Formats: sequence, structure tokens, C-alpha cells
Amino acid sequence: MRAVILFNPVAGRGRAEGASRELAQRLCIAGMEPLLLPSERRPAAEWLLPALSQADLLIVAGGDGALRMAAPSAASAGVRITHYPLGTENLFARAMGMRRDPDQLLAAIQGGAERSVDLASIDGVPFVLMASIGFDAEVVHDLTSRRRGGISHLSYAMPILRRVVGWRASRCCVRVDDRVLVDDQRGMVIAANMSVYAQRIDPASRAVDDDGRLDVIFLPAANALSLPRWACLGRMGRALEEHGAVAGRGERIEIRADPPGVVQIDGDALDPGHPKGVIQLLVRHRALRVLVP
Repeated sequence: MRAVILFNPVAGRGRAEGASRELAQRLCIAGMEPLLLPSERRPAAEWLLPALSQADLLIVAGGDGALRMAAPSAASAGVRITHYPLGTENLFARAMGMRRDPDQLLAAIQGGAERSVDLASIDGVPFVLMASIGFDAEVVHDLTSRRRGGISHLSYAMPILRRVVGWRASRCCVRVDDRVLVDDQRGMVIAANMSVYAQRIDPASRAVDDDGRLDVIFLPAANALSLPRWACLGRMGRALEEHGAVAGRGERIEIRADPPGVVQIDGDALDPGHPKGVIQLLVRHRALRVLVP
């Protein structure tokens, strides 16, 4: 068994490399051939895809951003991927029942169970979990513009406070496949490939990760004062569409925002500093092989 251990030097506030080396030692003892590979800033297809050409498994030791960056290369190579969570939220690991536990990972490798899940994209940029345009995206972009290293949940406090005062929702039009879901309403939009979301708010709680479709949730909101209600309902596990949100599901999503808004994907800023007036989302059915516990 040849396994590439991809680690993000930033994730886990610098703990990723040490944890990856410890994991590599455990894999060696178990008779496997691990390759430690630090992430790079250049496109992953240039350095990760070649490393996967002789691999049987890709282990991503990092956060959801590292998982999102690695997923397209794993899908292209047809290599199974698993998450060794070392980030802030670790949403993919939560969705798949994965833990930062070498024993669990070794048992999964020996068991060989896998699932194939969908891989989505927004304007051609792949993502695994979700994308959104609205207040949360504004917070992510604010944090990104000031980030100088690893982050924690506390890192979001000041970006949230800065954005609460001035954020005003764009007027949105949302089209799902060939039908109009939302027509010129103020609010924020979340397109989800999986049901998980930060802080267990989970607005798209009914999303299915292997159905070949994205779930879209539109939250009517004029400003940030309208959002705590939605957050509380999501945290309580309520289906938001039963409380006034608008929900849809489809293979192709188009979102128009006026004025244009910034976008986040899997907790990362998409194209920082460049608001989007129109975005297109697509999904590839079961494109990503996942090793599961």
C-alpha cells in the first residue's frame, strides 16, 4: 500500500507536519509505504497529481481547505482520499465520520471500505462541501485579507464584528436547472454538496453527497440583524425551508447578485477582492473516491 500524506504547514497552527510524521511512522510499522508531501502554493495539478501516479491512497492531514485543494487531483488520478483532520472545523471529516486517530485510519485501510461522492465546482473552481454568497463569505474574505498564519475559531470574532455593522444583503436571483427559485430578493445563498456547515449550523441539512445534485438554500435577510434567527434554527437541526427559507436541488445552479458579492468555497475566499455578479455551479456525480471508517 503506497500512501501520500499531504500536510498543510499552516493547518492546526503548525502541528500538521509533526502529526504527519508520526502518522507516517505508524504506517511504516504496519508495512505500508508512506510519502510525506507538503502542500505548495502553485496549482495542485502541477505537483500533487504526479505524486499520485503511483499511489493507492491520499491522506490529507490538514483542514477543509487542504482537502478541497487536493480533491480534484485525487479525482483525476482515481485515487482514494481520506481526511486526517487538523484544521479548525474539519467538516469533511465530520461528514464522513473520520477522526484524528491513527488506529481508526489503519482499521479503515485494512477494511478497504469506500464511498464515491460528488465533486462540485463554481465557475470551474472545484469544491467539496459548499459555496455561499452573503454575510459568511464577507467574513471569510475579511479574515483572509488579514490572515498571517494559523487560525482558530476565535480568529473569526473581529471579522464578524467588522461585518455586522455595514453588511447589506444583495438582491439575488437564483436559477436551479431550468426553473427560477428566487427572483430579485435580498438575502444570502448557500449551495451545498454536503449537509455540514461551520459551528454545526448546517443550513442544508437535507443535502446528499452522492445524488448528483446540489442543495440550494436562500435565506431572506436585509442585513446582519436578520441572520441570528437562521443560525439558531440551523444549530437546532431545523429544516430552514420549513421556517421561510427557500430551498431547491439541481445539477446546475446560477446565482446573480446585485450589487455583486464575494464568494466563499469550503471556508476559503474565492478570488479575494473580486465580487461576483454572476456565478455558475455544476456537480460531477460520484467523481471522488473516499476511504471511509
